[in-house]
Amino acid sequence: MSRPSAFRRRLLLNTAAHGFTTVWMMVLTLVTLPALLHGLGPETFGIWVLIQTFSADSGWLSLADLGIAGALTRSVAGHASTDRHREHLLVLSSGVVLLVGIGACASILLAVLGPSVLTGLFQVPPDQTHAAGVAIVVFSGQVFLEFVLAGFRAGLEGAQRVDLSRAVVVVTRTLQLGSTAVLALSGRGLVAVAVGSVVSTAIGALAGAVLLGSHLPGRLGRPSVTEMRALVAYGVRIAGLNASGVLHRTMDRLVVGAIIGPSGVALVEIAAQVQGGASAVLASTTYVALSASPWVAAREAPGKLRELLIRGTKYSMLATLPVVLGVALVAVPLVDVWVGPSYAAAAGLIQLALVYIGLAATVTVATLMLEGTGHAGRVLGPSLVTTVLNLVLSIVLVRRIGVAGAFIATILAMAVFIPAVLRHALRTYALGLATFLRSSIVPSWWPSVGQAALTGLVVAAPLGSLGTLLLGGGLGLGAFVAIAWRWSLGRAERGELLPLLRPAPASDT
Repeated sequence: MSRPSAFRRRLLLNTAAHGFTTVWMMVLTLVTLPALLHGLGPETFGIWVLIQTFSADSGWLSLADLGIAGALTRSVAGHASTDRHREHLLVLSSGVVLLVGIGACASILLAVLGPSVLTGLFQVPPDQTHAAGVAIVVFSGQVFLEFVLAGFRAGLEGAQRVDLSRAVVVVTRTLQLGSTAVLALSGRGLVAVAVGSVVSTAIGALAGAVLLGSHLPGRLGRPSVTEMRALVAYGVRIAGLNASGVLHRTMDRLVVGAIIGPSGVALVEIAAQVQGGASAVLASTTYVALSASPWVAAREAPGKLRELLIRGTKYSMLATLPVVLGVALVAVPLVDVWVGPSYAAAAGLIQLALVYIGLAATVTVATLMLEGTGHAGRVLGPSLVTTVLNLVLSIVLVRRIGVAGAFIATILAMAVFIPAVLRHALRTYALGLATFLRSSIVPSWWPSVGQAALTGLVVAAPLGSLGTLLLGGGLGLGAFVAIAWRWSLGRAERGELLPLLRPAPASDT
């Protein structure tokens, strides 16, 4: 059996790095969310969550980068794959300078307008208005650092060092979550929590700068206006795609906060963190498609692009669905054990949130590949339409049925997004719908049925919450893995696993 290429080995390493980050972030969230929730109290915790919706990493202000980080990853990958070191360094310096400038503007804007505008929008109680305003000003410093860090990570990922980029994420998020949880439990309050988060981000940015600098093929050149224009030109198309993800991550919190208030946001955040864990599993098996697809395209290998779409979607479905289905089935005992029975209303929200991730798994690889190979414009239209649809439905449904309406709106919007994007991807990579469904989607069905049946039996048994959570989750996951290994993966696919772990040959073919 032939050894896998160096490129496939790099994909495996990058995917494994993303997977490790996923598991670590899930563990951190499980430990720190209850600490923050109980240390700050539901209302103050809700205020902190709402402030974070303006993060430049995953919040509203991430839209201000105009898609430049994604465009920078694509451009660096294209140059690095063909050893054009001068162009690699030139575009990297141009992209980082752009992001630094945008970050400074966004940070100043948040510091100036945030305390007066956002405290009113979030319905912050009068006795917490001052603390919330100070926390927003402090957090604006984190926004600047997040833009800088985005440039460093784009440089690493474009050079196919997703493993190093994820290492930076691990360091940054561990420090952020750990410090904020400790400060909350010590009773230091909202402002101290914001300061801890900013300091942690500064340490992460320093780590990113050191790692990027040590893996450059030379010294960075002077920024080029021409390269900046090219990054912005393609980036604005990516920005439209990013808007959908940002709205999904932040819209629920913002709409619920504006209509119901910070106390409702606490329930949203519990469900969103569980959803984030499932989303991270999906991301760990799809994230490399963004940097790998332009690398392959630059070498003019259409066959490998089709293989990336088919296998990437199949493996991401097989990795994500057992988490989505398993957690949804044990949502009630999970909430009881994790944050306490007083937050039981979050269980139904968790189940709705996970439906969205299950749907998104069918089209995430396709979306990232279109973005990475220069076809982001083909996704922009559907993304904008579903973004508006999501926003309108969220406002209407939250007013009519409460917090659950925000999650139902995202499900309906995703149901519209999937067929539109999938049609473009299949045409672009010359792949038939029947082949895609048979090769990528169907293999996850039977393992899901087996998991649902076994976990359902445990849930129906008269066990306590902890016993149901551990036994139901463990047996269901085991059933999914066993069935998937035997019937979802072909003999050739199983046979490739061991060779992928062996030493790589000297050159890629």
